[in-house]
Amino acid sequence: MTTAQAQGVVEIESKEQLDRDINTLVVPIIVFFTAPSCHACHQLEPFLDRIAKKGVPLNETQTSFLTVAVRKINVEQFPQIASVHGVRSLPTCLFVYQGGIFSSHVGTMNESKLLEIIKSRRQ
Repeated sequence: MTTAQAQGVVEIESKEQLDRDINTLVVPIIVFFTAPSCHACHQLEPFLDRIAKKGVPLNETQTSFLTVAVRKINVEQFPQIASVHGVRSLPTCLFVYQGGIFSSHVGTMNESKLLEIIKSRRQ
C-alpha cells in the first residue's frame, strides 16, 4: 500500500494503471468518468482539482486535511474501463477506499456534496 502526495487530478491511461491505484493507494480515491463533450463534467473539474491538490478539510479552521487522490478517465478514449465499472451516464464519480467502492454519484454536484461523501468514509 502506498500513500498519495497531493498532485492534482491524474489522467488514467490504462485499466492496469487504475487497478494499481485502487489496490495500492491508502487514501480515498475519486474515480471521475468524463468526456470532452460533457458540459456537466467540466463544471465538476475545478472542485475535483482543488480537492486533489489541497485535500479535504477535516476541521472548521481548515488546519488539518485528508489527502484524496483523483483519477480522471476519458470514456471516449477508454470505453472499456467505463463499461467494467457500469458507467452509463456522465459525469460519474466512484468513491473508492482500500480497494472497494464506498459510494458513487451520477450527475453534477457542488463541492460541499463531494466533501460530504469523502468525509462520510472517515467516520
